[in-house]
Amino acid sequence: MMNSRLWGRLFLILMAFPQLVVKPWKKKPVSAHRILVLSHLLLGDTLMLTALLKRLHCKYPDAILTLVCQEAVVPLYQTQPYGINAIAFNPKKFSSIFYLIRHCRQYDLAFIPGDNRWSWLALAMGSRWIVAFSGGAAWKNLPISELKSFPVSILSWGDLVASLAGDLPRVEYNPDDWIAPSCYPFDLPSSPYAVLHLGASKPHKYWDADNWMAVAEWLRVRGITIVWSVGAKEITLLESIRQMDGDYCYKGELDLTQLWHLLKYAQVLVCPDTGIAHLGRLTNTPTIALFGPGSPLISGAGSFWKNSPFMPVWDESVLCRDMNRLFQRQIPWVKHCLRGSKECPTPYCMDKISVDNVLELLTKSFDSVNDL
Repeated sequence: MMNSRLWGRLFLILMAFPQLVVKPWKKKPVSAHRILVLSHLLLGDTLMLTALLKRLHCKYPDAILTLVCQEAVVPLYQTQPYGINAIAFNPKKFSSIFYLIRHCRQYDLAFIPGDNRWSWLALAMGSRWIVAFSGGAAWKNLPISELKSFPVSILSWGDLVASLAGDLPRVEYNPDDWIAPSCYPFDLPSSPYAVLHLGASKPHKYWDADNWMAVAEWLRVRGITIVWSVGAKEITLLESIRQMDGDYCYKGELDLTQLWHLLKYAQVLVCPDTGIAHLGRLTNTPTIALFGPGSPLISGAGSFWKNSPFMPVWDESVLCRDMNRLFQRQIPWVKHCLRGSKECPTPYCMDKISVDNVLELLTKSFDSVNDL
């Protein structure tokens, strides 16, 4: 694997260097027929790029729009929302880098949300004009044609990356924009159900098992079937959960397209601030997201998702949510916590989220449905 990664980097540099030499003579294209958005982000951050992708589609309706992202996320784009052609990328594999550089080439515009190191790959792919945010290590910025400053006031990540394509046109998410991807058949509950997803990207986003069981019992009393969900590496979280007859449980065996359909027909989704919460926004599922170390000001709805039934739970008074680094950049208005489990073995921020906080939002969610 190390040799594959090393050869991939060497090949990338070899192909990028001639493009770097002629970069000073390149001019920003007046029109764009081929546009690249290149990232290697986690599920949630990738799905929050939807605001950027829709703005680009509206701004350049006739352009071919390519998204390069992690392999597991690609099937979600099989129906090509906003005309997106999604291509899998694994930086650890030489074959993946070789394919992109040799067969996915000549873009008029390229956008690099997140880590600017991927600007080198965009350059090697023959991108004429590369746009990214300023900041970070100088070597990462060498291939970039246009560096944009971060805004001075708070923006959600979705709205923030959309600003790479300018402020206009203003766009909002419409669930009809995204036709559901097809998936392999799996067992879905036949009665109304709620999805309780216990897993998260980091252990210190986990919520206490007793809290989950209290929420589940509240739902059962109201005739709602409980669907427990965890990722393949999170099965141990279920050991502390007392499941009841009639509950469903998915132990990491569902892929993202199957999870799409599971969430699409759920009455509600309750989960930590993680990628599944953002998938719930795509499916327009009422979603209660538990924000401990993270912040809904950054990972929340923003203006693009403002009409989605997304309900964050958090305690703004938590003082240790005091770090302002975002993708290797220091941004004054960013306030979240990036500490690991060793630094924070008992996350106070998650303990501050009570069962009553969640039940209050569940009540509002069910009341709003009953009022329709």
